[in-house]
Amino acid sequence: MKRVLALLVLLSTCLAAQVISHEIRISLHDDGSAYVEQEYLVRLVGTDKAAFTQLLKTKPGFSDLAPYSIAKVIAYPSQDENVVVEMTGSDFGVVTLQYSIPKIVESVEQVGKQQLAGITAQAFTFYDGTTITLPYDPPTTLKIAMPNTLRLAREVTPPAYSVTEGFDSTGQKVTNYEWNYRKPFTTNKFQVLYEKEVPLQSQLSLSAITQEIRDKYGNPVYLLAALILIVIGIWYRSEISMLLTESFGGEITMEEENQAVPEGPRPSPSEKPQ
Repeated sequence: MKRVLALLVLLSTCLAAQVISHEIRISLHDDGSAYVEQEYLVRLVGTDKAAFTQLLKTKPGFSDLAPYSIAKVIAYPSQDENVVVEMTGSDFGVVTLQYSIPKIVESVEQVGKQQLAGITAQAFTFYDGTTITLPYDPPTTLKIAMPNTLRLAREVTPPAYSVTEGFDSTGQKVTNYEWNYRKPFTTNKFQVLYEKEVPLQSQLSLSAITQEIRDKYGNPVYLLAALILIVIGIWYRSEISMLLTESFGGEITMEEENQAVPEGPRPSPSEKPQ
């Protein structure tokens, strides 16, 4: 009986739609936004093929593709979402998700007038909060195109499988960083960072000043508390000095009291010395 159930499970798996490969293409823009395309190659068998062909006649949304294990991999809010479905001459379908991310970059560090920002692990759904793993099942390729108007700040982490020069759809020159299933990675840090000039107004903002204090002196809360205590001490220094004098300056200790010599009776004012 157990063998029969196992065979049924295996058959149902074979008859289900299967993603053969997945390619993620991210085109980064100067303003920190990005255009993303995810291309899935799907093998279709039996009833799944008939159901999949119905997508060609409709305008499917991202949620309609969940049964085929097709979903957006960028964790940030998206807009201008579009789905392109194509059928090949065999039992394969190609699904492309197209969407824009208004803000995909994260600010990592600020050094003087320069700010380091870029795409980090937090941008992806396959980041679990500790590590990021490029999926191997299905084989996944990740490509990030950075315009050459942005200056790379540090070495790309982890090192890309390949780095090539090219042009985007607008004719702008870009550098393409690619990671794929030939050399998958599992790491606690994913960074493609670039330098950008911080406007003077941003440099003078409270958040920028606080960040600079934190970088130089540690937690600014403790520094601020210490400054407040110093200011209070300076402002009320006379009152504090008087209070301490009244509290401790006029008291006689027990030892002083025991060592005191008693004085004789003093003559009254009416008595005259002879």
